[in-house]
Amino acid sequence: AQAVLGRRVTRHSTRAKVEQHLRDWILPTIGTRQLARLTLADCQRCLRARQGSPATRNRVRSTLRALMADAVRMGHLERSPAEGLQRLLEEAKPKAVAKHEAWPELLADLPPDSRRAAALMLYAGLRLSEALGLRWGQVDLEARRLRFGTEVKERRAKVVPYPAVLAPYMGQRGMPGARVCAGVSERTVRRHLAVHGLTPHGLRHSCATALSEAGQPVQTIGALLGHSNVSTTQRYIHTDDDALAGAVDALDHSPAMRRVS
Repeated sequence: AQAVLGRRVTRHSTRAKVEQHLRDWILPTIGTRQLARLTLADCQRCLRARQGSPATRNRVRSTLRALMADAVRMGHLERSPAEGLQRLLEEAKPKAVAKHEAWPELLADLPPDSRRAAALMLYAGLRLSEALGLRWGQVDLEARRLRFGTEVKERRAKVVPYPAVLAPYMGQRGMPGARVCAGVSERTVRRHLAVHGLTPHGLRHSCATALSEAGQPVQTIGALLGHSNVSTTQRYIHTDDDALAGAVDALDHSPAMRRVS
């Protein structure tokens, strides 16, 4: 099994994570077994090889399923023994979000190399990978539009508008092939945001929440964020106690409520 599964890691973009899953979870359990003799029970034992959260085990499951599917395509297996691996139930953890009125202060506190990427996530709802991969040829500064092609398959909306408040963070236009967030890595952005108790995904949640508080319908918010399913967008919108209280207080000003009283 190790001879086949170990060399397929180069086909995965998250190479370091796949290598870790192989090293710590998969190969110590099934590495010496004949690939053709592997069963679903063997794959299940891989997920119990170490202590880990359900989220971690689910990521190992995804790696194992992908590697076994590769082995099937290569002709080493007729059928993947990992097909029946069940996804574990994960406890949803609320994302830390930044209140809209605090965005300028947050961005001012970030180092310049991470500031532009964070602004794109907050004001345009981009994913971190989209912000770091964005090139000047995709940016229309006059129309305030970002354009994505087929290279971003998960984004349904290929044209993303952004507000005027983002413009100062964009800076001077570069060459069409140059990256807008040149010289900054994903790890650097994550480290800088962690100082403030935030994550890149949390900034997208912050964008969705701000748009919801501004009265935008969930379908519009989902389109901006690039979601294909409204239920995904709903998980991005966070409602605090003040917003709930405001919603109830609105009943006091309703003409229908005044007629009742």
